[in-house]
Amino acid sequence: MKKAISLSKAKKILVCNIMNKRGETDGFGVEDFTAQFEKYIGAELDYVLYNKNIPDENTIEISKKEDDSLLSPVILEKDLDKNKFIGVNLLKKGEVNNDPKKTGEAIWKLIIK
Repeated sequence: MKKAISLSKAKKILVCNIMNKRGETDGFGVEDFTAQFEKYIGAELDYVLYNKNIPDENTIEISKKEDDSLLSPVILEKDLDKNKFIGVNLLKKGEVNNDPKKTGEAIWKLIIK
């Protein structure tokens, strides 16, 4: 799989997590997710979509009660390369999850770019 991905001419797009998870991605930022993903696929990503809107505190707290593995929103580093890292509002209203429609639309824009 790793070889097939690295040889593929298809655009490689990562949709970054919105929240960090205990024991998996503690303290991760967008760049950390990207580096780990690129390491495992053996190729550089063309684009990384990340949620630029931080969920409100109330939504975060409710979500953490429902899923105790959730820690905090992913860190949004400053000075990300805007050609590769694409910040958009991916949030599903009232949740700490990606909205499928918003995510699909953002991916589509990158595919046809």
